[in-house]
Amino acid sequence: MSLLSSMINDAAVGDITITADRASQVEFTMPYTESGVSMLVLAKNESESTTKWVFLKPLTKELWFATMILLPIHCLGYFDD
Repeated sequence: MSLLSSMINDAAVGDITITADRASQVEFTMPYTESGVSMLVLAKNESESTTKWVFLKPLTKELWFATMILLPIHCLGYFDD
């Protein structure tokens, strides 16, 4: 940041945290994209038997059922040629 405020560099590209001190020295632009970085953490200490099936939670039972029915039908149609 010191190279920017002393006019040695014209710009900086990267993941720079905007602080009040930095904002008073240089101008920041608003980001035009999101990085999409996220973390998956275990919210509470669950038993091992519960965490084995955690991948099923994002989808409803009906959607899993439809997937189990339609996927084999699709595969049979694909290999039927």
